Amino acid sequence: MNRGGTSDTTAVGLPNYNETPKPSRVLSPTQGGWLHDTGVVWVETSGDEVGIGTSSPGSRLEITSEAGLDGLRIGTSSAYEIKFTGTTSATNIYAPSTDIYLLAGAGKKLHFGSGGINSQVVLHYNGNVGINNTNPTNRLDVKAANATAIHARSGSANDYTAYSIGRTLIDGEWGVAAGNGQYSNFATAGDIILRAAMYAQDLILTARNSTGCIRFGTGSSDTEKMTILSNGKVGIGKTDPQKELDVDGTTRTEVIEITGGSDLAEPFEIRGQEYIKPGMAVSIDPDHPGQLRVARNAYDPKVAGIISGAGGIQPGIMLAQSEFKGESNYPVALTGRVYAWADASKCPIQPGDLLTTSETPGHVMKVTDNNLAQGAIIGKAMDSLEEGRGLVLVLVALQ
Repeated sequence: MNRGGTSDTTAVGLPNYNETPKPSRVLSPTQGGWLHDTGVVWVETSGDEVGIGTSSPGSRLEITSEAGLDGLRIGTSSAYEIKFTGTTSATNIYAPSTDIYLLAGAGKKLHFGSGGINSQVVLHYNGNVGINNTNPTNRLDVKAANATAIHARSGSANDYTAYSIGRTLIDGEWGVAAGNGQYSNFATAGDIILRAAMYAQDLILTARNSTGCIRFGTGSSDTEKMTILSNGKVGIGKTDPQKELDVDGTTRTEVIEITGGSDLAEPFEIRGQEYIKPGMAVSIDPDHPGQLRVARNAYDPKVAGIISGAGGIQPGIMLAQSEFKGESNYPVALTGRVYAWADASKCPIQPGDLLTTSETPGHVMKVTDNNLAQGAIIGKAMDSLEEGRGLVLVLVALQ
């Protein structure tokens, strides 16, 4: 390299201008460097810099391309493997037909940064990715001081949630409340909120598998508290609900409105007649404690109720103790409205008449002897039966 003004092109590996025959388009010496005869290549002799497309290289090798030309292509004359292109606003690395690999050595990390800031994204050698975190301990490990950690959205709405999901920011969102009332009026600091936001319609949680369940748990023990089975049955405190709502524990409410039945019933095991059907009057079975039998005596003081379910009226409330359940349990109405089988062959039945048991098994009749009826009244008739046997609507009220 020429440090004092003499020509020495061979020292920098350039064509010798004194060679015969002379090479075409060689470098020519100029003050402070060597210049290609078209001014394209500059070799700075004072600092060992090389410039291509610039006569004032600021680094060991600096390439400046003209508009419309790639800055650097690596490959053959017919096909390049990789090229570097750039504009005043962006720089591109492009491989038209191959993958691009950026590899760090064994036990080393790959760092990415922008805006003059190093390590904004780090690919750890264990495969974890860190965002603003140079030592990620999870597959994706994000640190965001006083900023949104993860924000997934489309649209241009202003960001005011920690996490958002949807076509726009206001479709759906979830976040961790930093203070009371954030994301929800009843939220407290530290709560996790999942909500369908301002313009969204419904919030849907679904398990698509035919046997899939939705399960909820709370508490430090992380035990299951509520379960929704694939058949729609809900269990609170029960993981295998048997009814549409199956609760293990105490239920408290101000008002219960029953729309599927009209009486309060309790299941009993009933003995006696081979043919037992809804609407029959039943009495306490003295030979089997806790069980009932079809009533078969007139003015029976052991009368207990009417088997519910006749005439299409089902029990509204069922009382049951698991240890009292038997194989032949029937719901017996203890109060409320039920249809009962009645016998009007001796006396017509009119609305308001007191009813008691009759000699016809399972049938009620009108009370005609008040003295005998003491303790044997099953309720009051709510419609009429002029003669024969049939169903009568009864308001059950044992007396």
